Amino acid sequence: MRCVVAIAFLLSWSSLAQARVFNFKSETLSAFFSGGYGDASLLKGNAFSDSSGASTTFSTSDVVPYTQMIELGFATNIRNRVTMKVGAQIVQAKQVEVEGDDSGGTKLMDVTSDLYVFNPNVSFEFNMGGDDTSKWYTYAGVGWSTLSMDNAYVLTAAGQSTYSGASATFTEKIQSTFLSYDAGVGYETHMVDTTSFAINLGYRFMEGLDLRYKSAGENL
Repeated sequence: MRCVVAIAFLLSWSSLAQARVFNFKSETLSAFFSGGYGDASLLKGNAFSDSSGASTTFSTSDVVPYTQMIELGFATNIRNRVTMKVGAQIVQAKQVEVEGDDSGGTKLMDVTSDLYVFNPNVSFEFNMGGDDTSKWYTYAGVGWSTLSMDNAYVLTAAGQSTYSGASATFTEKIQSTFLSYDAGVGYETHMVDTTSFAINLGYRFMEGLDLRYKSAGENL
């Protein structure tokens, strides 16, 4: 997964109990919510093509185009120069509905592919400049990701003939766990009261290589 754009809202608490003017230097702990978009073109059609049988071909346009992300967590300020964030992300790929054909163009199957990742993570933001109510930063983080992928198949008569050992309809469930990494740059500014607004532009690397079936699959 490549470029990721994330927008976050942070609600802060200060160590001071009295009325005050918003100032990043006085914030000690904050909760945050973020949402993002990512380019998933590196996945191509690998989410379903590698498990749809040797005789099945898909169009080169049948790809997972993008992912969407939401995250909840908390952040703490360390010496006004570094912010540590601990969060839990859910990354959801756009559902893909594709048709699989044989080399002669005869339809063998319809496939609906769903993929999501649960990613608890920790990241560090390094302040690069700004003032009391806004800042620029770079960030880097690592997570422990659990990928779940469901591929639902509906075989045509030709598909059942080609893959005689497979059921007419079935769902393939696959999972994987792996480390993920992200890095980028961001800008955060005061929005209203004790809430700030941030936008990040970066790169997230997720690669699930050790894919395993959750249950016995069909023989394609």
